[in-house]
Amino acid sequence: MRSTANGYASWPRWAVAGLSVLLMMGSAGALHGQDVRAPEARYTFALRGVPLEAALNRFVSVTGQAVSYDPLLVEGVLSFCLAEEVVAEAVLRCLLADTGLDFIRLSSGTYVLTRGPETPPQRGYLAGTVRDATTSLPLPDAQVVLAGHDVGTITNQDGRFVIPDLLAGPYRVEVHYLGYRVWTDSLAIRPEATTQTLVQLEAQPLVINPVVIDGLQRRVGGPDLRSSAPTTGALATVQTGLELADRLNALPGVRFSDITADVHVQGGAAGDHQLRLDGVPVFLPQRPLGLIGPFSPLAVGRLEAHTAGFEAETGSMLSGAVEAQHQLPDRTGLTAQVDALGLSAQGHLHRPGRRPLTLMGAVRTGYPSLRQDALQETVRSWSTPDTYLLRASIPDTTGFILQDSLAGPTALAPTLTYTDLHGAARWQLGPLRSLTASAYVGRSRLRGDVDEPDTEAARVGNNDDDFAGIALADAYTWRTQLGRLQYESVLSPKTLVRLSVSTSQHRLSHRYALLDSLSVLVDAEARALSNAAARSVADGNRMRATTLSAVLDHVPAEAILGGRHHLTLGLEATLHQSRFSLLSSQYQIGQSGPAIELFPDPDPQDLIDIPTFSVDEVQRQVIHREDAWLLAAVGQDRLRLSPTLEATGGVRLTYLPVRQTVYAEPRLAIRLDRTSWSARLASGLYRQYVNQFDVSTRTVAALLPHLRIWLPVDASVRPPLAYHLSQQVAVDLGRGWSVDAEAFARWHRHDVVLSYGALPTPDSGSGGVRQVFEQADFVGNATGYARGAHAAVRWTQPWARLHLRYAWHQTERTSQAVLDGRPHPVPWEEPHRLDARLDLQGLGAVLVQGRWQSVWGRPWGFRQAYYDYLAGASPPPPSGDFDLLRPADHRLPAHHQLDLSLGYRRTVGPADLMLRLQVVNVLDRANVLDWWLELHDDGQVTQRPRLSYPRLSTLALQVSW
Repeated sequence: MRSTANGYASWPRWAVAGLSVLLMMGSAGALHGQDVRAPEARYTFALRGVPLEAALNRFVSVTGQAVSYDPLLVEGVLSFCLAEEVVAEAVLRCLLADTGLDFIRLSSGTYVLTRGPETPPQRGYLAGTVRDATTSLPLPDAQVVLAGHDVGTITNQDGRFVIPDLLAGPYRVEVHYLGYRVWTDSLAIRPEATTQTLVQLEAQPLVINPVVIDGLQRRVGGPDLRSSAPTTGALATVQTGLELADRLNALPGVRFSDITADVHVQGGAAGDHQLRLDGVPVFLPQRPLGLIGPFSPLAVGRLEAHTAGFEAETGSMLSGAVEAQHQLPDRTGLTAQVDALGLSAQGHLHRPGRRPLTLMGAVRTGYPSLRQDALQETVRSWSTPDTYLLRASIPDTTGFILQDSLAGPTALAPTLTYTDLHGAARWQLGPLRSLTASAYVGRSRLRGDVDEPDTEAARVGNNDDDFAGIALADAYTWRTQLGRLQYESVLSPKTLVRLSVSTSQHRLSHRYALLDSLSVLVDAEARALSNAAARSVADGNRMRATTLSAVLDHVPAEAILGGRHHLTLGLEATLHQSRFSLLSSQYQIGQSGPAIELFPDPDPQDLIDIPTFSVDEVQRQVIHREDAWLLAAVGQDRLRLSPTLEATGGVRLTYLPVRQTVYAEPRLAIRLDRTSWSARLASGLYRQYVNQFDVSTRTVAALLPHLRIWLPVDASVRPPLAYHLSQQVAVDLGRGWSVDAEAFARWHRHDVVLSYGALPTPDSGSGGVRQVFEQADFVGNATGYARGAHAAVRWTQPWARLHLRYAWHQTERTSQAVLDGRPHPVPWEEPHRLDARLDLQGLGAVLVQGRWQSVWGRPWGFRQAYYDYLAGASPPPPSGDFDLLRPADHRLPAHHQLDLSLGYRRTVGPADLMLRLQVVNVLDRANVLDWWLELHDDGQVTQRPRLSYPRLSTLALQVSW
């Protein structure tokens, strides 16, 4: 028992009730030192979150009243009291309000504290948001821990969290997130109230922007199985397309092509995953240069990859997802940048107050043409017209080769223009509510312009001056747009909600000159193109997805007290609208016709000996249109079985009205954390409802090897299906060293491929011009598997970062629509890949970065169109010793590339200047992208290489205010 007056005395706990009775019976005397003041005296107290014991001491010293209590009654209890001009007993009642304690007053005037009769424990709630301190991006899956209480949770996709049912009192809160300093603070939980907090994590001083790997985020007592590297710290870097490519390649299991800008996730096709910006799928068009990057690097703050075994709330894809987020820093500033490929600018405005508002806008635009001679010549060589495909496509029924008639055309001089616009906003409607919006508009165009007088057009025709030949042009225009509006709120101390509406659309227009017909003059000594025609045609694709979604995160009280459940429930409705038009053509030899005049006033005898043959084109046009709804529901439970063991189970249910079928996708993951190692095992069933196809181009002067289109599944095609199994392990070796490894397998029980030979022949009534088909008419079924593993070693210090990673992949498909049904590796496969990266920033204002990349074992060495159109043709085309039905035998030589970067930073007045020099392929290696074939006059075929980038240097200057 403790008596508060002029001194303290300790009593056993069991004596509290008995002492009260004895004192009332008069067996104990009054406590010494009481200074009972006039009962009419009045007092004013204002206390907020003060320990009750300290408040009672203050009460005794001010009023002179005596108070007796058991110290255990007040341990850890806070007092919140506002009393103005009230008597002493009213002050005491105010001090004890909402504490679960009461008092009795003895005849001697001493107050004895007791626990209130049948008063339940007073509880409160903690809610908050976790963000990056620099970019203000929300940090999902950050761990929030109440130190010493074995209580915690993780943030949702918006960085929000709630911890319900906490006993009122002080707590020490810790927030952990890989790549950021641990955040700690002491917070007082008020009874029957919600305590709010905003956590802003400071990034560790590393050297590249944040990249996050889906899987194992940091848990207290365990290592990290996510890879992250924030840009803030001692020295930031200039954000260029090359830097964005580095960040994508830094994601384990993710490969970004510097050439085609294609992204592949763990051996999957470019269409087996989703690329998202602020959670909205982006139908990313082809980029003729991977150096440009998919978005403006100044606008994108964080990247995250979801690989094999991803959870139910992530979505429905065969291989995974890559997420990008706009950055919205809570400050006002402006950044401008100029580099070798274009101009960029980004500005952000922050208005503080009760309802703070943050705005961000960014623009990026390319130069009217490629400025670097080496880069322009490289792109020009990539798009050199290939006459082999045309000549091999013409049936050689007459026993001759059209070598003179189809002389090699001259390469088009390509021009490339692009513009990107980004916008984002966040409006904080209150401590627990916010409204965010984002938008993106991208437009790019690639063209071989024959209208410009300085442009040398591609021509097909005899070199004889008597025949001018045919000018062939090629032009691509891509437009990509998306927008999202999202509302987030903490509905209750146990429930968070997210409501959003979004739209994403893509348009492709491909206009080109198609070789329509030929008339060939045949003689024993001369062959000449006597008549030819080309006409302008167009292919196109339009894809739009509009989505309404609602997500509910619920943390029951028992989830915290017993380490049990964290529930996620979601509903989603999406309307996919697709339009697709593709012209396919074949050539056939027609009947011989009458002789034609080669020279003025010809000799009649010459006309008798010179017959002509026509090479006519048979056209097939596929036109497909689909409007399809998709309705999905997701349920997921994150079950914490013990402080070190966690299981996450979930299921997605998707209803497709076009097929009147509900598809289920169950998934399960188990995670174990120990002091120096962590492991995760995941499995599940995955489907895909929007398919991407890369259609090989057949035109002679095509600037790009294929067109990219998107089609939602229709009633004639089943959604692709795959099973996943993934195992991840991470070990913390100490002193900055860590090792992580992952092995995965995917079984594609059903997949879809484009069938080039399945296009139906147009009937005579249609004229071979316009036909409308179901997807099953030009899409074939496939099965296969993908498996692989990667291992990475990291060494991280405040001044340096070393990263070594080796990855092995093996992917195989089998389809009756491809290569006569033979099992084959996929064209994008990279069986072996080695990446090494070293970043140094301990050199004052200088940053040095180096990257080495090696890839070997790549199959499908020739142009993709050869395999798509000529493999299995009857009669077989002239291809030398190369069997186009065996792409696995066509292995490209090893690819080795060293890239270096040097950065410098300096502050001049209010401006921050950063200069960055990057050199691609420092060793100037002649790395082979693929091969093309050259058909000679004697019918022989020669293999020619198409090379990757030579040594390229780019300089970028960035100025920030």
